Amino acid sequence: MSLASAATGLPLVDTDRVLTPTEGENAAELARERGVDTLHDRECRQLLTALAAPEPSVVGAAASTVEIPSCRAALGGHFVAWLRVSPEVAAERLDEAAHRRDLGPDPVGALRALAARRDPLYATVADVVMDIDSVTPAEACGIVRDAYAAAGPAGFAPDRPG
Repeated sequence: MSLASAATGLPLVDTDRVLTPTEGENAAELARERGVDTLHDRECRQLLTALAAPEPSVVGAAASTVEIPSCRAALGGHFVAWLRVSPEVAAERLDEAAHRRDLGPDPVGALRALAARRDPLYATVADVVMDIDSVTPAEACGIVRDAYAAAGPAGFAPDRPG
């Protein structure tokens, strides 16, 4: 996300990073101590706050927010890039991110179940969909930057589904 911020010249709002200073806990701690529903409620609040800001920005939203109707509705006037990753690659990346919530003894299975539930929802809000299993962050950033530029001054593609 920081590459996309640099490429577009827009400030970055990473909702995972905003959770700790505003909520006092990261995603893993919130899920463990207060439950997943509380975590998702706070992630939703962070996204809605970021989207309501008067200045445009690059927002790294929590994956859960696509399941919340108010979050999907709020994304409607914004350019949305869905960086799609396979459950297998996502599980490998979870090991590198201590702030992510625990997905139990079968993270790949849990991620498959989440993808089955969320992918159709992502498809309704995404202006660009990019499979990033084998793409470098710089390559992904370039594709998103070009799609954003092509979307025009409104910042979203008028022919988006949904």
